[in-house]
Amino acid sequence: SSSIYGRVYIDGNRIGNAYLNPNGCLFSLANVKLYQEHIVRIETDWGISYTERFYPTYSGYTVTIY
Repeated sequence: SSSIYGRVYIDGNRIGNAYLNPNGCLFSLANVKLYQEHIVRIETDWGISYTERFYPTYSGYTVTIY
């Protein structure tokens, strides 16, 4: 699929915007506590949202959203 633009939320708080493409999207998650469950949600202008729970255990943790 082609690239899309979305708003990024962590635990319900908007942290910024991201470009998503078939190869992935990297962005820094500031103020995310280690060893706690969090929810990342990406919403597009077309009303599509992608949500994933994650539990970071180290700095640089990668979250994969399907």
